[in-house]
Amino acid sequence: MSEAHTPAVLDTPLPAAISHALRAANIAFSLHALADIDAALQVQTVVLQDGAKQSLVVFPRQHILDLSQLNKATSAHWRAASAATLQRCLNQHAVAEVIAIPQLFAMPCIYDPVLLDRPRLYLPYPALG
Repeated sequence: MSEAHTPAVLDTPLPAAISHALRAANIAFSLHALADIDAALQVQTVVLQDGAKQSLVVFPRQHILDLSQLNKATSAHWRAASAATLQRCLNQHAVAEVIAIPQLFAMPCIYDPVLLDRPRLYLPYPALG
């Protein structure tokens, strides 16, 4: 699918916390079914922790996160956040999945610099299929 293809816009409401965070950051957004989106434009997000520090990590959906490289680059010892930590974070914002919106979770964000070269990115949200 080419970047020029414009996927159909969905008429599905987002949770209030997500739409508020996007609007507060002046981020233009619309909702689309992921099946209609070029996978090269989609991102994935994970929550990692190093001791008491937590961070969102955002990278292209088609990439695999190399945790040892990330640890080396950041001089940290990142590991997956515990299920309990992750669930508290999701419950606090009434969302079903971690989304690449650092303002929503009030966490620092580590992102793959290749994302900055993309004209547009699509953040998955499970309710949108």
